[in-house]
Amino acid sequence: KNAGISGITLTNSNPRGYALWVESSRNVKITNNTFINTTHDGVFLTGDANATITSNLFTKNRASGISALGTSTGEIKGNEFNDTGFGLSIGKNSQVQVIGNRIINNVDGIVISNLATPTLRGNLIANSKRNGLVILKDRNGQPNPDLGTAASPGLNIIKGNKDKDLQNATGVTYVVVGNEIDKKRVAGSLDLVPASSQLSPPQIAPSASAKPSTPEKPTATK
Repeated sequence: KNAGISGITLTNSNPRGYALWVESSRNVKITNNTFINTTHDGVFLTGDANATITSNLFTKNRASGISALGTSTGEIKGNEFNDTGFGLSIGKNSQVQVIGNRIINNVDGIVISNLATPTLRGNLIANSKRNGLVILKDRNGQPNPDLGTAASPGLNIIKGNKDKDLQNATGVTYVVVGNEIDKKRVAGSLDLVPASSQLSPPQIAPSASAKPSTPEKPTATK
């Protein structure tokens, strides 16, 4: 509880290696780190973990940059997910908020499954080798992500992904407001509603940066 991890590089090359596992810990701050070359996940949230994950770089992790499972909550904000398996995998009953992240050049950008109810705002999901955003059906129902409402537009940009920008495999129609998504690049049922006004989410760079888009100076050294 109340732990903080800042300004270091974490890796795990062991079979099914996780760099950081947070289970049922509360108010954990994970800031300005690099998660690189893990054989599974950079960060794994499970149980009723609550974490704030900001200004980190996730790169070259084979499974996911972050997996959020259990009933995990918290904020994932201002990170870069680059050249990994899934940028983020959100499942079980997770309720994390995913805000203002650059999710680029991954196999799939974000995969949402089980009965998860994440909130996505102002993210850039681009240049995935397969799909940008994937929503999967569960045998007990389906996830219910918040991708934007009339009161709170999504402001997500999802574009330039190889197969589909958004793949909805649930059979349910989601109404999403205020995102930049091409209807021709969507598989499954989606009701795209424009917002009356939109802010400017993060823009895609000509080439991938080796650092988070808005890093702070490290507060710890090796």
